[in-house]
Amino acid sequence: MYRRYNEAFDARDVDGLMRFYRDDVTKIDSTGDAQWDKEQVAALFHGLFQMSFTSSFVPMKEVIGEHTALLVLDSTLTFPDFEEHFITALTFTKQDGEWKLLVAASTNFPS
Repeated sequence: MYRRYNEAFDARDVDGLMRFYRDDVTKIDSTGDAQWDKEQVAALFHGLFQMSFTSSFVPMKEVIGEHTALLVLDSTLTFPDFEEHFITALTFTKQDGEWKLLVAASTNFPS
């Protein structure tokens, strides 16, 4: 499932990426900005995908339970003028038999 999620991100496919999100998702950026539902997250990614950047997401920890899964990523977005390096924690829950993202929270990577 994460591979398909990452493929949608790499393809800059907002609609494909949103299939992995619950309607009531919360996304907290490393800046502290937050999006409180799927519509706000989609708008954020739509804007991001208009920019020129490369990305790297390296799994650091995975915990998979019966109804909840956690994925912690070492995340880097490299833009022409700057680079963002942060840790992202993705919490998935099972909804109608499918894994859906409930919380995505990021924090700046410790230096």
